[in-house]
Amino acid sequence: MEKITFKNTKRALRNRNANKTAVPTAQPQKKQLCVYCTFLLKQTASYFVTHGSSVHAVFLDASKAFDRVLHMKLFEKLIQRNVPMCFVRLLKHWYKEQTMQIKWGKHFFEPFHVSNGVRQGRVLNPYLFAVYLDDLSNELSNIKAGCYIGEVLLNHLMFADDIWVFCPSVRWLQRIPDVCQAYAESHGIIFSCNKTVCMTFKAKRAKSTATPVLKLGGQYVKSDDQYKCLGIALDIELPDGKDIQRQLRYQYCVANKL
Repeated sequence: MEKITFKNTKRALRNRNANKTAVPTAQPQKKQLCVYCTFLLKQTASYFVTHGSSVHAVFLDASKAFDRVLHMKLFEKLIQRNVPMCFVRLLKHWYKEQTMQIKWGKHFFEPFHVSNGVRQGRVLNPYLFAVYLDDLSNELSNIKAGCYIGEVLLNHLMFADDIWVFCPSVRWLQRIPDVCQAYAESHGIIFSCNKTVCMTFKAKRAKSTATPVLKLGGQYVKSDDQYKCLGIALDIELPDGKDIQRQLRYQYCVANKL
């Protein structure tokens, strides 16, 4: 049934802006998209570092974001995208009537209703979550601050529940996470400050090489020289050697299993 619903609504569910940096991501594809986003961020940062400007990046960690989607907010966004009302009502019925049950050993607890979250592993799930975050992508793009390459602005990347924001200007850098935090508070999303990391890709000729001090939700964001996402490492020196070695080790492991 979900496949039929997706087939009839996929045009409306897809991002409205062709230049979107928010990507609907099924869990098996997440690592592949992480590779693409890492490559894009490294190329952008390398361009600015080569031209004498540092780039500051913040890697936001949304705690259990798929489970925190507010249903009524989601339905409102679907209506704004002109998704046929019959399908919105169908989704509303599915989520309103869904129940969950806890199993402890051989015993089952009483079923209970769930008022938030999208069902992971379903065909519609990555697209519904992308719709839920699409307005945040619009707000970040409207800031008009970030990495300009020609006339192209890039200040954030989103795939699944990972949000990366970056900017060469320290002055505007705090503004971008503030927008993310405000959106999160109004949409039931919680960013984990303990897992959020700030990095600075430093230009050799830059006057200041210090990583800026940022706050997220009133707490200071820790800074680091390296960030790992699904085994893929980003380093402030932007080397490719570590990723090449990681991929070689993976290929050796696959070959040894034959």
